[in-house]
Amino acid sequence: SARLHMIPGVPRNEQDLLDFEGWMDEASARAVTEAVQNLRTSGQPFNISLLTRTGELLEADGRAAGYNIVLRFRPVFGERRDAMEMVSDTRKLGEQIARLSGLLDTAPMPVWLRDEDGTLLWANHAWLEAAESENIEKAAASGTVLVADEDMELLRDNGKAGRLWRASTVIRGQKRILDIHELDNKLGRIFWALDITENENLRRELSRHISAHTSTLDKLYTAVAIFDSSRQLVFSNRAYAQLWGLDPAWLASRPNENDILNQLRDMGRLPVATDFQEWKEKHLSIYTALESREDHWHLPDGRSLRAVAAPHPQGGVIYIFEDITEKLRLEGRYKELLDVQKETLDNLHEGVALFGTNGRLRLYNPAFATFWGLDAGFLKNSPHIDELIKKNRPLVQEDAWWDSLKYCITGMSEARKILKGRIRRTDEKVFDYVIVPLPDGNTLTSWFDVSDTAKAERALRERNEALAAADKLKGDFLGSISYVLRTPLTSIIGFSEALDMNLAGPLNGKQREYVRDIRASSSDLLGVIDTILDLNTIAAGQMELDIEPLETAQLLEEAASAMTPRLERRNLTVQLDLADDAATLHADRVR
Repeated sequence: SARLHMIPGVPRNEQDLLDFEGWMDEASARAVTEAVQNLRTSGQPFNISLLTRTGELLEADGRAAGYNIVLRFRPVFGERRDAMEMVSDTRKLGEQIARLSGLLDTAPMPVWLRDEDGTLLWANHAWLEAAESENIEKAAASGTVLVADEDMELLRDNGKAGRLWRASTVIRGQKRILDIHELDNKLGRIFWALDITENENLRRELSRHISAHTSTLDKLYTAVAIFDSSRQLVFSNRAYAQLWGLDPAWLASRPNENDILNQLRDMGRLPVATDFQEWKEKHLSIYTALESREDHWHLPDGRSLRAVAAPHPQGGVIYIFEDITEKLRLEGRYKELLDVQKETLDNLHEGVALFGTNGRLRLYNPAFATFWGLDAGFLKNSPHIDELIKKNRPLVQEDAWWDSLKYCITGMSEARKILKGRIRRTDEKVFDYVIVPLPDGNTLTSWFDVSDTAKAERALRERNEALAAADKLKGDFLGSISYVLRTPLTSIIGFSEALDMNLAGPLNGKQREYVRDIRASSSDLLGVIDTILDLNTIAAGQMELDIEPLETAQLLEEAASAMTPRLERRNLTVQLDLADDAATLHADRVR
């Protein structure tokens, strides 16, 4: 109609008029398009209200006329307009409710609505699944609830803003922890539940970790303290209280670090500073620093501390205080020992050199340089063993010895053995050497000049050979004399026995006594001569033994009996320990 063309935003030609989306709002264009489609297919007439993009309200009629369809738009006025506006608003509200219901129904969290009496009015799909109910009607009829009111613990009541409840329930056979938010509404009481089971488990796990870390830190000898961004003490272990002599109960009240520093200063347990305020400000500047800081504090009581301050990732500062008094003392002692060791090595007559795992010289004393004729400038550059061998090869012509020396120093075998011996150089000097592989892979070598000793040994050896020759002459002489003396002694013993047996006539008492003395002395002398002959026979390697089976126990008992009187005079005892299978042995009983 002409009045329709007068409405702003409505097209004037037919083609644009049929482009519903071009001049209607989205909902109206969708509604009229669907109505026209139904009219085309089924002949179903329609009468609906539409809204233009400019906010004007129109009425649309559609009906079939033979093989054609008639579509009429006209403006609405008066009471009819008011009624149609109400219908349009109702339709929009219904669409919004439908969208909101659909949104809530697809929400992953349970959402439900109850009236003031607690009757279930509506619940989404997540609630139905959690309550294991098919639909709302059956759940409402059976009084099914996700969580009973008596199982809900009130955490927070914000009045009109709502309440927060905490509850435990079983969902699909598993115990779950829920935070339930409640909000009063004209429609009733709206609830939505958040599953915080995983968060609660993480919180408990975190609590256990914190407890374990606290217990671990409390067992440390290193003092640890943590302050938050407001400089309040958050944590301190036992070592911290013991180090500073502070009351643990006072520390548990979370004092400010400024108060702690003031108290430590009053107790005389902070480093002496000319301007304490300036020192404290510098110390507290760590709260605005980006990197860690390490200082050494020397306290008035003689202790020395290593103080490490590190910014905390969540704000604040972590302090670590380590008492290094004993460490510094030991380091000083160690340095002193190294100095003594160096002086000792430098004054040794023995040449000492230490080679590293890479075969390079790491340590040496002046005697080593002197023995091998090496200058300090060459040794200062930590030469490799190959360089040392190259310089000193003319002094020792034995290539095999140099190879053994190099292998001992640079060999990678775990079964490296100590190499020791004596080497004679081309300059007539003689060295004793010991090559010792150390557990850390290094090799210690020591060299001792024994040239004078070697000369003395040679002289002693020559003298010993001369003495051995003389001893042999002496043995030969004694053996010859023994044989010469044995013959007349045998005759003397034989004649004395004949006289004692009265073969030459009877003897008086005095004569018999003399004869027996002659016989006994001759026998003793014969025994000495036999011993000398045995010794010479042993030395000549010609001793013949009279071997026979002997009782081992009896032999040992006889030996023990013979030794017992002399042992007892020295307050000693002898004990026989005889194996079970030591029955007999084959030996010469006399010898």
